[in-house]
Amino acid sequence: MDLRKILARNASGNLIRGVSGAVLALGLPPFLTRTMSMAEFSAWALILQLAAYVNYLDVGIQVALARLIAHAHERKQFALSHAIATSGVAILTISALVALLTIAILTWQLPPLSP
Repeated sequence: MDLRKILARNASGNLIRGVSGAVLALGLPPFLTRTMSMAEFSAWALILQLAAYVNYLDVGIQVALARLIAHAHERKQFALSHAIATSGVAILTISALVALLTIAILTWQLPPLSP
């Protein structure tokens, strides 16, 4: 496949993803404010904000792992590929546990902080 076609396809995919997220972010709140109570909508808005902050923590670990594994496979270094995959699972698992612990602490401490 031509490199220009690949780049165009990837760019259009990223554009569609960004536009769909923007449409959802602009279209969902008016619907939710009509159907939810103030407390429910406040909780939902807080959840959406936490999810937005989680996106800032996407530092490209999965992309880097995929590239390194593909590179090791291309060189027929399957033991290295397995080691990279195992390390990646460990890194992502630890990251998920840290995020879960942070959410648990915030859930526990948020009511006293914001009555």
